[in-house]
Amino acid sequence: MKRFLLAVPALLVSTVAAFAIELNCGAPQVALGDDPRDSNPVVGVEIRYAPDDHAWRIFHKRRDGLVVSRSEQYAIQDASDGRKIQWQGSLVRASHLYMIGEVRRDEGSLTYMEWLYDRKKGNMLLMQASARCATPLPQPTLAQPSLPQPTPAQPTQPYGNKPSIPLGQAGSL
Repeated sequence: MKRFLLAVPALLVSTVAAFAIELNCGAPQVALGDDPRDSNPVVGVEIRYAPDDHAWRIFHKRRDGLVVSRSEQYAIQDASDGRKIQWQGSLVRASHLYMIGEVRRDEGSLTYMEWLYDRKKGNMLLMQASARCATPLPQPTLAQPSLPQPTPAQPTQPYGNKPSIPLGQAGSL
């Protein structure tokens, strides 16, 4: 029984990794490396991951509306496997800085985490942040809702007893 219970978390991670992930996350809580003087902090994070293509899209939305794309900042490589859903990459303009981003299931909710390391300083951790996430709301569809069908016992005539006006004759009223 213990072996089965230990295998369940790994099964959940590999099941999640098999499907595309779209998450909307709140403002990250920075545990290390926060700049309290930042007048334009990140207010939300969007994550898109397509495991079939090993494609990550991470967008940080700032207070002023500016959107920062991690894929433009970092040379992202998918590092997901049966145990984790993760990307890793070096900062394009300073390759000694290395970031890891990961989606985790914590206490029944999803969390997106980031860590920034400096290779020049013995892989020193410079920043650690986490953001609580939710799956996005369903998008509205253009399909018409199905209307209830009238019962044959009750004849229906729109707008009371007025006869309908043929097209082209509406202007003569």
